[in-house]
Amino acid sequence: MLRRFALMALDRSVTAIMAHAPNAVANRVAGFVARRLAGKLYPRQIAAARAGMVALRPDLPLDAAMATCTDNMARSMMEVPRLRRLLDEGRVRVHGAEHLAARPLIVAGVHLGNWEVIAPAMWLHDAAPNFVYEPPLNPYRHAQAVRARKPFTTRLLPGSPTITRTLYRALVEERGVMLMFMDEIREHGPNAPSLGRARPDRGNVSTIARLARHAGAPVVMAHVVRGDGPVFDVYFAPAVTLPDDVAEAIAVLDAAAEARVRPNLPQWYFLHAWK
Repeated sequence: MLRRFALMALDRSVTAIMAHAPNAVANRVAGFVARRLAGKLYPRQIAAARAGMVALRPDLPLDAAMATCTDNMARSMMEVPRLRRLLDEGRVRVHGAEHLAARPLIVAGVHLGNWEVIAPAMWLHDAAPNFVYEPPLNPYRHAQAVRARKPFTTRLLPGSPTITRTLYRALVEERGVMLMFMDEIREHGPNAPSLGRARPDRGNVSTIARLARHAGAPVVMAHVVRGDGPVFDVYFAPAVTLPDDVAEAIAVLDAAAEARVRPNLPQWYFLHAWK
């Protein structure tokens, strides 16, 4: 318990400072944290990520892949309070913005690179989403995420038993846009992609499949790849119409998630939770 509170205090102090630091400086500090401190502060998570890397991408040089992994995790957390500046400085490069034109529209993402820049990229192209998210356990992180995300969204919607009804109204009655991530954490780890496990039949992929069918909404897959320094490429794929059969639609979503996560595995934030 004492260790948990100490980590929360350190996290709060560092990210508060990083919120006001120039992007170049913050980037170097995050790199130092990743190289020197991550293994000491989060040994279980790093060990789990290392095991996942070996299992899923044995072709990659392990030490280099893990350096990328820890670097991406540290930088992503420290970039949350600086989303506006990343956007204003032209560090978010958008590919496929023309695919965001349909209404209603569902955008399905994964936690790659710094996934937090997906909503700002959508906002930049007149597609501010109804953003569905799972609140972090750390209350400071939660408050920080809300402050950072709110300017770029139509609504911020924490997951709840009534979320599907709220999203249906946003899609059908308002002809709006929704953003939901397919790789949310459940009891068995990230829900999607399956990556050799049993294909999911519930969770966010199921919600996306059912909403797409009932709202008549096409789905655009979205992911982010981190470049050198705090620079990001956000990719929006051409819109697809999912099959009406929910199991078939989930299979399409799961395959799309895997096609993005596996090639970019060192930049997948939830690698440490895969099992």
